[in-house]
Amino acid sequence: KSLNTVPHKLLMLKLSRYGITGNTGAWIRNFLHKRQQTFVVNGCASHAVDL
Repeated sequence: KSLNTVPHKLLMLKLSRYGITGNTGAWIRNFLHKRQQTFVVNGCASHAVDL
């Protein structure tokens, strides 16, 4: 939930200043931009919802 309150561009800028770039930076950027949530109850899954 806290990731929803931080501007993603600002977070990525701060991470790059700490040296988190390249594949790791791309992985984090993709995680932030392509997040989905699915619920599974008793083996039955809901539709994926974009966050």
